[in-house]
Amino acid sequence: MTDPTVELLRRLDRTAPAPSRDGRPVYDAPWQARLVAMTATVVLANPALEERFAQRLVAGLPAGVAGDGDSERYYAAWLEAAEALVG
Repeated sequence: MTDPTVELLRRLDRTAPAPSRDGRPVYDAPWQARLVAMTATVVLANPALEERFAQRLVAGLPAGVAGDGDSERYYAAWLEAAEALVG
């Protein structure tokens, strides 16, 4: 069974790649890793949410942030997208 976090990050890699180093996601703070894990669990359990989440994440990312290593701005956008799913 695939780890939900790994699976969601893989699916988002084309549109909103996470900051990474050596092919592994980079987290500057524990809350970022927990947020990704919680979001992955919710989104993958309800496939209808995946596209909505991805669209909100991409819309919330400043130009050029996805995949550039700026984990603070990336995970701030991730948090806003996750909040929109439950808010």
